[in-house]
Amino acid sequence: MRYASLDIETDGLHPEFCNIYEVALILADGKYEILHEYQWFVKPQYSEYMKQKKFSDEDWKKILEGKKITEVIDEINSILDNDDLLVGYNIGFDLRFLNYWGEIDYGYIDVMALYHQYFDDRNKMTLDRLGRMFGIKARSHRALMDARKALWILKKFS
Repeated sequence: MRYASLDIETDGLHPEFCNIYEVALILADGKYEILHEYQWFVKPQYSEYMKQKKFSDEDWKKILEGKKITEVIDEINSILDNDDLLVGYNIGFDLRFLNYWGEIDYGYIDVMALYHQYFDDRNKMTLDRLGRMFGIKARSHRALMDARKALWILKKFS
């Protein structure tokens, strides 16, 4: 079994009218050692979109020239094995967007849910705050770094 840490970056909360701009997938072995990192820039799915401040002009150009989201989903499915376990922070959000455009059907671990399972805290816990709890200071809101953080946090929980 491998872990597959997954993260997406969007411009909103609803796949019916919001865009996915970036997808990252990190494969790790059962001891959380990274085997491979993947990152895709994704063309906006809808004609109306806003340039996101978190992306540089160079990255924004890569987004506009990026792959279609359906192609990215096909690539993810070709990379993953049936027994791979997805990992992510609030991963249901990411899967809801991806499954709107295709099918990603694997078991998963949500590190946000793990946090709430271990700590009696009803406050909203962000990925950055959770990372800081475990000594991970990197802030990003970019897919690849957020996928790394989710994997690191899972390792800390184990």
